[in-house]
Amino acid sequence: MILSLIICTHNPNLERLHHAVKSVTEQNPKDYHVELLIVDNASDISLASNQFSYLGFEIKYLIEPNLGLTNARICGIINSIGDYLVFVDDDNVLDRFYLKNTIDIIEQYPGLGCFGAGVINPIYEIEPAAELLPFLNSLAVRKESSFIISDDYFDFAYPYGAGMIVKRDVALEYVADVRSSDLKLSLDRKGKILNSCGDDHFSWIAIRMGYKKGVFPQLVLKHYIPANRVQKEYLLKLAEGYGFSRSLLFYINGVPFPGLDSIKSNEINKTDVSTIRLKLYLIKRSIKKLLTIQRFSIHEEFENAHNNGVLRFYRDVYLKQVKIKD
Repeated sequence: MILSLIICTHNPNLERLHHAVKSVTEQNPKDYHVELLIVDNASDISLASNQFSYLGFEIKYLIEPNLGLTNARICGIINSIGDYLVFVDDDNVLDRFYLKNTIDIIEQYPGLGCFGAGVINPIYEIEPAAELLPFLNSLAVRKESSFIISDDYFDFAYPYGAGMIVKRDVALEYVADVRSSDLKLSLDRKGKILNSCGDDHFSWIAIRMGYKKGVFPQLVLKHYIPANRVQKEYLLKLAEGYGFSRSLLFYINGVPFPGLDSIKSNEINKTDVSTIRLKLYLIKRSIKKLLTIQRFSIHEEFENAHNNGVLRFYRDVYLKQVKIKD
């Protein structure tokens, strides 16, 4: 069996990238072959192809000039040879037995098309504020006590992209699928755009092909998280991006996205209000804001950010697509 480990990186912190690469080279491949691919995704300064040569491990360096995690993953997939592909972020450190445990899971559960780490331990540059702890899952932090196997599109038992393992035929189908639509190509990070759910799309495709997805606590890795990512402003942007992206994930898979009926109703009500009444309402609302301080709990702030993402998808994508079809 061949495992292809793919590290996609854009303007990486070289020290963290070093730790990620080293954690791959320190695995103990006895009964399987490992290839390592590093995909430089439009970095400002190209990575030197020999900078990790001292590790004594053959590395295939690739350059993907089109910015975006989806483009980088496609580049890695089509240039790999593995029976299974393991995606490693450039700020991850795999547990020493990650690949051994991966092989054990593959042999025990051959019906898995996509699975991943059940334990992702954060290494914070600075400790996050206590009030933000409930919202850190968006940073790919995880601690499952038991394994989960599912073929349910709509649960939350999805493997995260950090350490995700994908069967080759699922990965190739993913490439064909996302290349068929500009919308699907936009389903993930792209520079400073915090779209997500590209990881989940692998699972949707796996289930559609008759496989299952899974999360396993024996798959363990560390995830380095810089200081700026544990600020409330950044986490709120992630929440907004997730609201947008999850709506897009449902839409591109032909499923009505959550909240669609409610948004349609609200938007129709807004258009039914006369111009004068709408102006009066906006004036009153502005005065009220000046006279009172509107306070939200932090849970309401994150819920509002998520809902704003859903609304952005409805206005910027859904309505335009409906017009095109009409």
